[in-house]
Amino acid sequence: MSVTNFINRQQLKPRQQRAGSVSDRSLSLSVFLFVVLTFATFTAASAAEPTLTYTKQDSRSATYAATLKAAGLPMFGPWFQVGPFDALLRKVQGPDLDARLGIQYELLGGKRGTWREVPGYSDGRWNALDVADIDAKTIAKQPTIYLRRTITTTAAERRRVFVGADAHFILTLNGKQVLYAGSKDKFDAGEESVELPLAAGENVLMLEVKHALPVTRFFLQPDFGPTFEKELYAKLDADFPTPEPLETEFRRRAALVSSAAEDGYYRAVEIDSPAGDVIEGTGLASFDDGRLAVATRRGYVYLVENPGSDDPKQIKFTRFAEGLHEPLGLGIHGGAVHVVNRGEVTKLEDTDGDGRADRQECVANDWGVTGNYHEYAYGLPADAAGNLYVALNLSFGQGGQSSKVPYRGCVLRVTPEGKQETVAVGLRSPNGIGRNAAGDIFVTDNQGNWVPACPLYHVEPGDYLGVPQSLPWLATVPGRGGSGADAPRKLPAVWFPYDELCQSATDIQCDTSGGKFGPFAGQIFVGEMTKGLIARVALEKVNGKYQGACFLFRRGLGAVNRMAFGPDGKLYFARVNRGWGGGGLGDGLARLEFTGRTPLEIQSVHLLKDGFELKFTKPVAEQKSVDASAAPKFALEQYGYHHWATYGSPRINLETVEVTATAWAPDRRSVRLTTSALKPERVCKISLSNVTAEDGDALLHADAFYTMNELVK
Repeated sequence: MSVTNFINRQQLKPRQQRAGSVSDRSLSLSVFLFVVLTFATFTAASAAEPTLTYTKQDSRSATYAATLKAAGLPMFGPWFQVGPFDALLRKVQGPDLDARLGIQYELLGGKRGTWREVPGYSDGRWNALDVADIDAKTIAKQPTIYLRRTITTTAAERRRVFVGADAHFILTLNGKQVLYAGSKDKFDAGEESVELPLAAGENVLMLEVKHALPVTRFFLQPDFGPTFEKELYAKLDADFPTPEPLETEFRRRAALVSSAAEDGYYRAVEIDSPAGDVIEGTGLASFDDGRLAVATRRGYVYLVENPGSDDPKQIKFTRFAEGLHEPLGLGIHGGAVHVVNRGEVTKLEDTDGDGRADRQECVANDWGVTGNYHEYAYGLPADAAGNLYVALNLSFGQGGQSSKVPYRGCVLRVTPEGKQETVAVGLRSPNGIGRNAAGDIFVTDNQGNWVPACPLYHVEPGDYLGVPQSLPWLATVPGRGGSGADAPRKLPAVWFPYDELCQSATDIQCDTSGGKFGPFAGQIFVGEMTKGLIARVALEKVNGKYQGACFLFRRGLGAVNRMAFGPDGKLYFARVNRGWGGGGLGDGLARLEFTGRTPLEIQSVHLLKDGFELKFTKPVAEQKSVDASAAPKFALEQYGYHHWATYGSPRINLETVEVTATAWAPDRRSVRLTTSALKPERVCKISLSNVTAEDGDALLHADAFYTMNELVK
């Protein structure tokens, strides 16, 4: 068992939205210094660049490989391609199981195929996927295409590659995922960068690309040093012309946003699972002594000692319990591990002190289970009075979603005496329930019928949250009565934008670290399993009701399903992927560590009568240039959603919000934006550009999404 630095690198913002973009005509001195410092990160390894000994062969790819060999560099071989694969079945039908050349695969549409070399693909340029042999009907299904090449080196080394694609992609090396890019739809050249841990001998690099457009391109460039690359490509282009222009900005683009982005502030560290065990994490909680309890989809609970240790020998997994029925929630209450199975809340006890649970006690089981595959049960936070909270999924199947047996689609409360009570109704697939710093209960839901986008709800007794199938159970809320037919719909405290943040919202964790985790104490973090990220939420109360802003926090993490803060201030997370939602790595335990370096972020957004106040994590540099185009810019737009039976909703009533005035605080840690008229029951997207810190750091994440259910009275 070992602990290795999790080498996924961050997905990056489009250049036009970022301060210090390569397209900017003018950079402030602070940005210039920032570029110089971060650019050095990508050129240090090339300070003593290899000498070019151009070795011409009978093809571009052969010449490329021979020249690399002559320079003592790893030899990046020609690209091979196979596809198309069904996006959902690719993991059981495609090269993930066996990537050897000559293997026959079951392709989308019932055909069979194998790897074929594509000589036209070149490093340093955009390459359009060769899909001439795939019909338009199949392309319309957005299939997955696999690319494969070998990298041969005489000794083990680490070699950076710069990557980009017009769609989601995954990069694996020797069967192990090293990069997952799924947080947005397009990645410019150099917007993704990762160091490959190459072993001596032959390595297999595989790039998995979603063919999302009529023409989908990919980009890859190994870091051989800018001078070597320039000279090599000049000779290659002279001997073997190619129509695509050479990309020249990928290294600068990576320096501007990649090296100083998320990994430099919040380091992700992978914790290897015990040999032979697959940790599909469905429940996670921390003991006061720092141990973790982890529940898995396969019905096990593990205890993990010293999970935050940098010494792999100190981390120990013990199987504490087994035979549970798909436990999708776990909490530690009164010092004892509790899990929520499909049909009950179970207390697990070790009565003889041997480190294994030998007693399982049913705490509550008064809800319906029919055997429908989607009747999940989630939990288990507790409130100050010791009540446990459970959220139940609707049944899915023919005829759509339903709540034919008790309390499907509801939030339930279990008292310390074991009494079960209905709290709220109107949920669809609430795969996240937790508390904020004040102890209030919040729940996430997943986009679908009657749920236009993933929401975060503040849950109070008697709430109807918008999905009508569970309305009949509203009458069972203590003191409520009535049929529920006239119940008003409660709006979420936050809507997560589908394209930018959450397609499958998961767990809720409040930063209770007291600053150990950086500048976001008291804020909420929400997991996401399709895009493989964690979002951040800053709430406030307006007219006595919760609402607030959400932001991107950390990408490239895999299918984040459960999270827990440890007493060490580290955020632990567990992944799961049943094939219907997970993006990137679909199992395993990992942690996020604050490196001590504070990023420049929008810390919070506050609604005012005439606009917004944005607060930052550190002082923002004052604009010194007389060039107005280099000044900080704020672009706002507001929009709403349909509440309807259709699956999800587009953004509707989209309109620009004009910023009529800006006023910076003397300490440069906040700015007031005076705007044109804002409207209730809208989301306002706030996008910043040309914003840098006094210390030269670029703004890490440029967008905030504020949910305006209420306007300030």
